[in-house]
This record gives sequence, structure tokens and C-alpha cells, in this order.
Amino acid sequence: MLTSQFVCSVLALWSRFRTLNGQLLESLSCVGRPGLPQLLLGWRKRGNGEDLAARLRRLQHVHLVLQRAAELLQAHVSPAVTFHLMYSVVGIIYGSYELLVVSQAQNRAESMIISPSTSYSLCWLVHHLFDLVALTMSCSILEDEEVQASVLLRRAVGIEETVPEVEAFLRQIKRGPAICFTASGLLPIDRRVLVSAVSAATTYLIVLGQFGLR
Repeated sequence: MLTSQFVCSVLALWSRFRTLNGQLLESLSCVGRPGLPQLLLGWRKRGNGEDLAARLRRLQHVHLVLQRAAELLQAHVSPAVTFHLMYSVVGIIYGSYELLVVSQAQNRAESMIISPSTSYSLCWLVHHLFDLVALTMSCSILEDEEVQASVLLRRAVGIEETVPEVEAFLRQIKRGPAICFTASGLLPIDRRVLVSAVSAATTYLIVLGQFGLR
């Protein structure tokens, strides 16, 4: 339950960052000569340059609020998310081992594993794998969406260097802490955790298979 709530909260933040980047892209489409913003920023229609400073200041405030929301979410759920992350990794390793035993040593399955049922083992393996994928991918896409704001601002500075509000927004992002969800500070929760978990499961599966099925 907590994992699903955390993932939903992260996806809600991602949706708001995506909206922020859309508004930022629309605001920056008016800087520089016609053609460059469309080419470098990907905006097809040139926006209105009126009140650009006010719009960028509002977007700066929104960015700060979203960053703060991510910090509070991390502080609130970090221990529980750490436990669920470890639980999912261990569950993937053991679920894979159960499937290996059921497929290779059916006659000894009852004495070696909790359940000799292939469907039961497969169900739990998929469950733990889905939890891990949801955790890591949701955090990764949120971090990617936040980085996109700095990419847009860097390109806008390259297009037009005389817009102080753009430079101020970019400095705010550079100096401020980037969004990074961690497992109690031990490791960042991103796609690398998923790759590491699959690699660890494969390694332990080979070792356990060699020693446990003899």
C-alpha cells in the first residue's frame, strides 16, 4: 500500500513538473530571432514576449514549491521505501530460485522451497518485479523531467544572453539541490537500481543453482 502511495505521489510531482516545463517552453519561445527557439526548444509557434519577466518569476516560485514537496516526500517515506526496496530485491531473487527449483528438481521442491507451485512462485516474482520497476522508473522519470527545465534554460541563454530572468532561473536550478530519491541515503532510487537488482538476481541464481540442486 505504501509503495503504491509513494509511486502515485512521485507521478503527481512528475505531472506538475511536466506542466511547468510546458509553460516554461511556451514562455521561452519568444526569445531571440524567429526560427531559433523553434529549432532549439522545439516550440512550433512563437509566443508573446509580453510579461516574460513576470511569467518566469512565477515559474521560479512553482519550481521551488515542487522541489520542496519532493524533499518532504523523501523525508516522510524514506525508511519505509528503503524496506520495500530491499524486500522487492530479495523477493525477486527468491522467486527466481523457486522457479529454478520447481523446473529443475521437482522431486525435491517441497523440502527446498516454501511453495512447490509454479504459478504461485511466478505470481510473487512478477509482484516483486513490478514493485521494483514502479519505484525505480517513477523516480527516474521525475528526475529526468526536472533536468529538462535546466536544458531549456541553457538553450534559451544560448539564444539570447540579455534576458536576466532566464539567467536567474538557471542559477536557481544550478545552485539548488536536484531532486534525488534515495533509500535512506544509501543509494539513489533510479534505473540503475533495477539493473543492479536483475544482475544480482542472476548472479545469486547461478550460485544457488550450482550448490543447491546437486
